[in-house]
This record gives sequence, structure tokens and C-alpha cells, in this order.
Amino acid sequence: MSTLPEWFVEAVTEKAEMLIYYGCWKLNNILIEYDKGRLFGLKSLIVRNSNSGQCLIPLADGISKNRVFENLQELHIYNMQSMKEICIGQVPLGCFEKLKILEVQWCSYLENSLLNSNIIQRLNNLEKLHVKENSIKEVFGFEGLQEGRGYLERLKEVRLDKLSQLTNIWKGPAKLADFRNLKTVIVVECNKLKYFFSPSMSQGLLQLEELWVEDCFDLDEIIQKDDEITVDKITLPRLKTLALQNLAHLVNFYDGNSSLECPFLEYLHVRDCPKFRTSDFHSSKQVHFNNEGHYNLLKKRYVPNMVFLTCDSFSSILSPQ
Repeated sequence: MSTLPEWFVEAVTEKAEMLIYYGCWKLNNILIEYDKGRLFGLKSLIVRNSNSGQCLIPLADGISKNRVFENLQELHIYNMQSMKEICIGQVPLGCFEKLKILEVQWCSYLENSLLNSNIIQRLNNLEKLHVKENSIKEVFGFEGLQEGRGYLERLKEVRLDKLSQLTNIWKGPAKLADFRNLKTVIVVECNKLKYFFSPSMSQGLLQLEELWVEDCFDLDEIIQKDDEITVDKITLPRLKTLALQNLAHLVNFYDGNSSLECPFLEYLHVRDCPKFRTSDFHSSKQVHFNNEGHYNLLKKRYVPNMVFLTCDSFSSILSPQ
């Protein structure tokens, strides 16, 4: 951006709503690009096969003390092999406040929490999160966040795919997760995960409609048993579809003392889960077990759409018309 003439910045980059970095191996600091190009109206940012150092957005460097990416609605990060963290440093108020979609794929050195507490507290409008083939150990880092409120309350869809080092969905106080609007959860090939939700977290899953779990070898239960937390009843009031596939160690949906109720459950798919023994979800509906037609519809919906922006669609954006 620093090499662009002023007239171009005024006429083009200052008004740009979408920006793609592809194969930019000299992209050392995206914040410098943001300031130089005056990319204040940017709504969609795609960074692929580029070099950003160990951090894509290094706020700790103090290069920008003002709001950054305050109008950004979509952030897609692909194949950033040197990146270890998305964002480091304190995130000023107003940054990322409009971000709705975050997708991070094929960043093999990404580690620790995908989203640390500094950035989580600004993601008030995040709706979709897709993470694929990274080395993160947990998705959400709630450590150090102010208690007394919930975070991520507008999140609707989470897709976790082929995360070989993922051991926990969250780190820190589970009560800080506000998943009241979460509708769809898809987890595939996360072999070190042993459970998804805590009992207290499950109490907030008021809108969860679809849960698809596949090829998670170490998974023992969906909701973690916690002897220190007592709840009379665990209810997933909107769960309609539950699909469990190739889960060698899964024994129960929930193994605690509380009763489990899924009053709207209509479709239950259990395939290659030899130890699974939960049979009664206390549904008021007729539960269709391993309905082939419904299962095939789910496959068509989930599997081809495991990315929000596919390689083909990405190429079409870059190709001249």
C-alpha cells in the first residue's frame, strides 16, 4: 500500500469494501497496509498463501492505536503457514464489532486458543465460525475476561474440521460462554476431544437445532460430567437432529445425575458407535432412527459446504471475467 500514489488511495482503496491478499510473501504487517491504504470501509478481507509473520494482526506493536477493521464483516484466512496467532495485544473498543463470519483454514502452526480473550470481548456480532486443519488446542480462550456478562451471544454456527490437536472447545470459566443463539454445531475429525459442553454451558443452548459429530476417536460424551455442578435437568429445547458417526469411545450423550430432555428431537442418526447407550431423549415427537433419506440430505448440506469460500469460488474471484 505504501507504494500506491495518493490519487489511487483516494479513488480506490479508501472506498474498497473487499480486499484479497493472495501469494503476498512480503506482507509483513497488515496494520501498516490498513493505515496506508485507509481501508476504513473494508467489509470483507481474504488473506491466502501470504506471509504475515507469526501474527496476522499485531496490535501489540503499537502501530495503530485507533480502531481497526471497525466495518469488517467477513474475515477468511487460508494457508498462512508462519502464523501462530491471529491477533496479539489489546484490541481497542470498536474493532471487529461488525464481524459476522470468521473462517480459518490450513494454518498448521496456529496454536493455543484460536480466539483469545482480547479479541473475544470485541466479537459481539460473530455469527459463523469455521476452523479447519489447524493446530489449535482450544477454540475459545475466556481466561481474564470480565465476569458478570456473557460473550459470543450472537454465534449461530460452529464448524470444527480436522483439528488434530484440539483438546477443549474452551479454556477458562465456562459460564462466560453465551451460546443462546447457537443453532448448528458440526465437528469432524477432532480426535483428542473428550466432550463438547459443560453442564452449565448446556443450559444456555436454547436454540441448538442440529448437532453433527463424526470421526472423533477419543470422544466420551457430548456434555461433560461434572460432579461439582448440580443441575436438576439438562434440556436442549430446540434440538431436532442429532447425528453421531464413527465414535469409537462415545458411551453417553451425558453421564451425570441430571435427567436429559430433548423434547423436539425428530431425527437420531447413530452409526458405528459401538459403545453408545443413551436411548431415551424424552422427546415429545416421533423420533426417526437412522432415516436414510434424511441422512443423505444432511450429507448434501454439510459435507459440500464445509467451507464458506471454496477453492473454486476463490479462483473465480481472482480470475478476470
